[in-house]
Parts: sequence; structure tokens; C-alpha cells
Amino acid sequence: MFENIFKLPPSSYLIFDLKKKEIEIKNYWNLIISINTYKKKEILAIELRSLLENSVKIRLMADVDLGAYLSGGIDSSSIVALMSKFMDNPVKTFSVKFESEATIDESKYTRIIADKFNTEHEELLIKSDCYTIIPEIIWHHDDLIADPASIPIYYLSEFAKEKIKVALIGDGSDEIFAGYSEYYWLSHRKRFLRYIPHVNLNYFLKCCQKIPSFKLRTLLSTFNSFHLEERRFLAPLLYIKDSEKIIKIGDQHERIDYDAINQGDLITKYSLFDIKYQLPNQYNMKTDKMNMANSIEARTPFLDQELVEWALSIPSDLKLKNNNEKFVLKLAMKEYLPKIILKRKKTGFNTPIDFWLKTGMYEITDLLLDRLSKRSDLFDTFYIEKLKKNKTSSFFSQKIWLFLLFEVWFETFIERDEFMSPASIF
Repeated sequence: MFENIFKLPPSSYLIFDLKKKEIEIKNYWNLIISINTYKKKEILAIELRSLLENSVKIRLMADVDLGAYLSGGIDSSSIVALMSKFMDNPVKTFSVKFESEATIDESKYTRIIADKFNTEHEELLIKSDCYTIIPEIIWHHDDLIADPASIPIYYLSEFAKEKIKVALIGDGSDEIFAGYSEYYWLSHRKRFLRYIPHVNLNYFLKCCQKIPSFKLRTLLSTFNSFHLEERRFLAPLLYIKDSEKIIKIGDQHERIDYDAINQGDLITKYSLFDIKYQLPNQYNMKTDKMNMANSIEARTPFLDQELVEWALSIPSDLKLKNNNEKFVLKLAMKEYLPKIILKRKKTGFNTPIDFWLKTGMYEITDLLLDRLSKRSDLFDTFYIEKLKKNKTSSFFSQKIWLFLLFEVWFETFIERDEFMSPASIF
């Protein structure tokens, strides 16, 4: 991101030769895919349960108080279920809840798990004025991470730090068990595009750029055949051809090692991409930095080396079976978890940014977008003006959020290079 400042790649170590004054970077671990198609699903479910049990056991080793973050989904529920099996005392669990107007409420499911496993459960209410913590979150991240889940994670770790010093979490399951909706969306997309000649598709995409409707143009852009790296890093922010005309800061993001991820079928390729790039560069970094900002160590049983290698060795149709994500995990945990949890569709760690932008952040949205629109050396200001006109539309809330956090990050690290209080920004 910054000139002459580099990150050591995951699963690598660095050697500095004192005599030659040279640096050498070596990779010590990689995923080599070999799919096991011979074992029955029941056997694989037993293997998975054993691996997950062992992973949780290992991560319960500590001389400080432990607990778990609970969302009510299958991932965190599985972790809590196994913790309760191996711990002598009740598991300390923590979850967040948003205001009723936000329409996001998973407290029903967290309480089901807390009651079933008799945990010492505490719930934190996060209100729409939570945006005031954004400057501190940006400071702790110091990287370009605009995931709105950083806010509840930060507040939850701050809330839990009086009771625990280590938290077990469910991160990593989506990547190794095809839990994201995009996995089956991309599967359907590929099936659909197979019947459209490439020449016709390119013509269709060029025509899309002429459509007057901004919303329709954005929606149709999902069929655009960006390279993998562009789609995953830029698609949440941009629409058709925006990578050429909106962002003007070049393409110096991390290069993708296509040979390393070009293994197996489509689901496996995307799992490999998420594990090698999305997890270390965003999700793990977000979780680690927000927790460590409050002196809590977050441990991830689903990212145990043996478990990850095993998960990448099973057929994709046991992960995503008839649009039923994490099929093998649900099969492995059916003796532990209530049916209502096993049958839930994935919702993710959702945050009500639509609600925040329309309530607590309504005025500062204009303020930050106004400042951003003056950065014509970085962005096409016409696009920023479009966002301002659509600031109350849920359709654009994610893009607006990304730009708002970029502006705070830019002011913090580029213009001033110091921590900025909410009062100095907002």
C-alpha cells in the first residue's frame, strides 16, 4: 500500500543475510489439493467431528479465562457446543444485538444455544451512534479494511475483556466449507454463461454501459467477466468499467498466484482464493486487530491446519449440496445442535449499515462525501455525486460505507499521519 513497505505473505518466513545484505522469503506451507471421492458422507462427518473436537481442545489450553463469541449460526454454535463438552465450568458467551428498528436480530438463536449449553451469556446492545468509534477502528486497522463488522467486534471485545482474555470464534468455516452465498451464485452464473457465446456476452456488457438507469447498470454488471483478482477486490466498490475510470490510484494491490489457486473445481478454486487472500488480508486481520485493541486473543478452531487440509480434500458437493451450504458440517454436528440452528440459512455477521446511514450517520455522510468529492486526483467526482443523491437508498449503502471509511483512513494516515478524534473528523 505504501511505497517500499511490504507485508510478509502468509505461511512464509524471511531470512536476512547479514553478510550479503540480502532478503530471502520462503514459503513453508501450502495447500495441495487431492480430492478423496471414495469415503461415504457418514464417515467423513465422523472424521470432521473428531478433527473439530481436537481443534477446540487444543485452543482451550490457557492459564487465563476463556469464552466464546456467539452469533447463533452453525459455526459459533458448534464451537460453543464442543467447549461445553470439554470445559468443567459453564462457557462464558458474548453476543451483540442491534436496535429493533435495525431489523437485524439474531438474539433468538444465540439464546437458544446459550440455554441449551447452559452458558454464562451476556448480550451487548449496539446503537446507531456507534459510528463515533470509526476513527479509533481505522487507527487500529491501519490497513484499508472497511468491513462494517469491525464495529460490533470492537465493542464486543471491549465488553468481554472484563470477563475473558481468550475468545474462541467461528471464523474460517465459510471459506473451507463453501458457506458464502457467492459460492452457489458463481456456480449458477457459470452454468448460465456457458450457453452464451463469448462474443455475444462482450457485446451485451458494452451495451450495459449505455443504460441510463444507474441501479440497473450496477445490477447487470454482476455478469461482467473481471479477472478473479479484480472481481474480488474491486467488485464490491465498483460497477462496469469503473476499474478503469473511477479509481485512479493504479493496480498495486497484491498479485494473485493463479497457479496456487488453479486446483480442483470452481468451488475449490474460490475456497483457495479466500483462504490464501481474503482471510489473511481482511477477515483474520479485522478480527485480530479489533480484539487485540482490547487485549483479547481470538482463536479460530476452524482454521486448524489439519482441519483445513482435510476440508480441502473432500468433494465440493459435500460442502454445497443442492444449495445447502456447509452440508458436511451440519451432518457432523447434528447430534449436538438443535434443528432450528442446523436448518438456518446463512446470514453472516450482518450489520445494519442501511439503518446507521439513515439515522446516526445521516449528517456525517454528506460531510465526508463532500470532502471525498474534492479528491479528483483519486476518484471520479461524478460518481461521488451519484452516491450523494442516492445516499438513502439501501442499494448503494455498501458502496457509500466503503467510501466513507476510505475518507477517514485517508485523512488519518495520508494527510495527518496521526490518530484523529471523532470531533476532529466529524
